[in-house]
Amino acid sequence: MRTRAVFLPFMLLIFLLSVNNRLQSQGTRTLNVDSYFFISPLLAEISGMCYYDNHIYALNDGGNGAYIFKLDPETGELKEKYRFRNLRNRDWEELSVYQDYLYIGDFGNNRGQRTDLAIYRIKIDSLDYPEPPVAVSGMEYLTQEKEATPKSENEWDCEAMTVTEGGIFLFSKNRKDMITRMYHVRENTYNYLSPADSFNAGFLVTGAYYHPGDYSLFLCGYHKKESYLLHFKVSGEPGFSGEYTRYILPELVSTQVESVFVKGDYLYLASEK
Repeated sequence: MRTRAVFLPFMLLIFLLSVNNRLQSQGTRTLNVDSYFFISPLLAEISGMCYYDNHIYALNDGGNGAYIFKLDPETGELKEKYRFRNLRNRDWEELSVYQDYLYIGDFGNNRGQRTDLAIYRIKIDSLDYPEPPVAVSGMEYLTQEKEATPKSENEWDCEAMTVTEGGIFLFSKNRKDMITRMYHVRENTYNYLSPADSFNAGFLVTGAYYHPGDYSLFLCGYHKKESYLLHFKVSGEPGFSGEYTRYILPELVSTQVESVFVKGDYLYLASEK
């Protein structure tokens, strides 16, 4: 498996790895970076990215503006910056694409107390509009406690999402026990989230990508300064019932891997350092 990485100077990178190899074991294997490139410092806190029509689209997490950035997938050069007047970046954590739409995951929940979690869907050909039409899917966790939750006990945070023909799938960033929980979200309605599946990742899951052509689910994340990747072979929609391999990425030590997607023979990972 080869990997490509994307970096911004001092902060963020995109790594490329090959995805040609088939899964061989369920033990942890080493995955090395094949190449990398730096990206604009405007994406110093990149938290989500996806690939569409020969470009990478990316966003920053909470505390930043409501912007989408378009990048060259070979050089990382910034091509366009889109600002939305009708959206607020409360805590954007993921960006996915399905058909001609971008899906923005505004569901970061570090303190476990947010009640305004949402996913925004925007048609890609309307990104030039300062107030593009937006479809909103709201949500809350059925078991979320309303009182303050210590960060180390927070089970209701999420930074990973992928969108398929079957709907929107979220994967929790679970600080309590690092068991990621998968949630299935219905569009254009309010969702009460209950886990559809779970898996002991052993790290904090921060990015997800489903490859429909290969029936593969990829999850990336980190734990104790180490970066990891899970690759599941599934029979259909995303889930944890198939064969899997767990990788450690030694060249990404002390970086914060945030997102992942596949383009051709390469796996792209983005990290803020």
